[in-house]
Amino acid sequence: RGCAMGVLAAVGGVGSAVRHEYADRAVVSIPAVKKGLSNQRMRMIQDVVSAKALGLAVQLPGALMSRKGCHYESRCYLDYQASFSFWRVFDKERTLAALREAGVEVR
Repeated sequence: RGCAMGVLAAVGGVGSAVRHEYADRAVVSIPAVKKGLSNQRMRMIQDVVSAKALGLAVQLPGALMSRKGCHYESRCYLDYQASFSFWRVFDKERTLAALREAGVEVR
């Protein structure tokens, strides 16, 4: 497991996530990054695939980020906030079923 943690540190996306210890398996908390929904989704996919490859469970974000009411104006490009529940955007049953089918443990 120590080796997996070292590899995690070297993997850009997953390495920045918080790691928790649960029984015999480490859990990677997938972060909601300050990007648009499509970029957040791609980042989450990369993090989940990396965690799966290392044999780690994942914890999905509780909320997704969005810009604070100013859409695409340059003045608010980095002004994000947690705006939507993860399960308001993604279908919980289908998402969890697909992850289970892929062999990903979600905590």
